[in-house]
Amino acid sequence: MTAATARDGHSALVTGGAGFSCGHLSERLVALVQTGARVEPIHTPAREGDVRDSLASLERSRELLGYEPSVGLEERLRMTIGSFEKAGGQ
Repeated sequence: MTAATARDGHSALVTGGAGFSCGHLSERLVALVQTGARVEPIHTPAREGDVRDSLASLERSRELLGYEPSVGLEERLRMTIGSFEKAGGQ
């Protein structure tokens, strides 16, 4: 998720428009990076102030920027991993 600024100075979120859990995100990253390492999540009780579920609205991005997501989570993760690999951050 990132923020973009429209010509009139208003800002809007730019995101994929779909929610997913941290667990799902970590599973996909482990599968895509393929280091061979065994990665097990550590589940702990929620802390005061933790946000359990969050999904940003694209309404303002659509109105101000005409934005529509064109790449899903899996492809965005592949692109991010590729960028790190290209920069030498394996």
